[in-house]
Amino acid sequence: MQRDFLRYGFNQDEANRMVFDGMMPYATGSGGNMWMNFRFAQPTVSAQQHSRRFSHEGELPHTFEVTKDAPTGAASGTLQSCLASDTCPKLFNIESANEYWNKSSSLNHTDPEGRDLRSDELAPNVRHYFIASIQHNTVFDATARRARACQQLVNPLYNGPVFRAMSVALDAWVRFGIRPPDSVVPQSRDATLVPPEAVRFPAIPATAYQGWPKLPAVEFNPQAANLNVVLDFNKVPPQPTGSRYATLVPQVDADGNDLGGIRLPYLQAPLGTFTGWALIKQEFGGATPDICGQLGQFIPFANTKAERLAAADPRLSIEERYASQGEYVRAVKEAAGALVRQRFLLVEDHDRMVETALQTGTDLWKTNATSSRP
Repeated sequence: MQRDFLRYGFNQDEANRMVFDGMMPYATGSGGNMWMNFRFAQPTVSAQQHSRRFSHEGELPHTFEVTKDAPTGAASGTLQSCLASDTCPKLFNIESANEYWNKSSSLNHTDPEGRDLRSDELAPNVRHYFIASIQHNTVFDATARRARACQQLVNPLYNGPVFRAMSVALDAWVRFGIRPPDSVVPQSRDATLVPPEAVRFPAIPATAYQGWPKLPAVEFNPQAANLNVVLDFNKVPPQPTGSRYATLVPQVDADGNDLGGIRLPYLQAPLGTFTGWALIKQEFGGATPDICGQLGQFIPFANTKAERLAAADPRLSIEERYASQGEYVRAVKEAAGALVRQRFLLVEDHDRMVETALQTGTDLWKTNATSSRP
């Protein structure tokens, strides 16, 4: 809604004044357009891997900046109208990991072939932030729970602390002109943004993951990611024309956790693998691998080296990573402190996260104390 509000010029009021000085849309994906102002429009639907594939959500414009789209030859941008009237707000566009897999978020900051947009091609009033390894919707104080259709536990990472820090930064930018943190997104140039089939996700025995297949050219039956193709909107429903946009996703570290974004302290000092995508159970999806809607997953590490070896898990166990509870808490505290300095975390959330890590560590190390060690 926020992107279409700008796209159609509604940030200019009847007296030609700017309506909103700052905006912070979240999890829109590329374009992020609502299906409205069209014949037979359905504004509330959302294009996903297994549903509403022909909705208008992925249509142009993909970028905030006015850019030329090579497949269609059209020049467009979400900010096109407000640039003409000088009513563009200062804007933070924030994405989860799920939007890269499910909503082609890479097209916010790449061209249709997947090349990073240059700094002079990006709008100076826009910042792009990617919160690594989180799912679409997150919940405060979440615990890793089961979802009926997904293979693994649901991802419990919470994006609220980053939102609070970003709200403060946006207010400071609007009111006092204090420059916000630079954009933080995965990029093709440093290989933190790659095609789905190039993601080096670890072979964790607990999952059915065997590598993402190479995506078809324009076929509307993809696995692992939601394609974004050029559609002919003169037909109802719209039909693919034969061209596909490059939809890239974050590369991962050795544990399977996303690189190239704002990494929460629990991701920098992990107790497991967090992903913005999840694998659907065979009985629900009919094909594996397919993503489990907008949910992510959490795959905990083994507690001990002996448990890890018995499970043939390639990821280091908790006891191999942290010599003690204090070392784990210290790692969380250092990661949180770095985010505070970068202005992606408020001090109050730093303190809250350290306290949570202390309690989690206490419970975990009590459990480990009763386990046999090699």
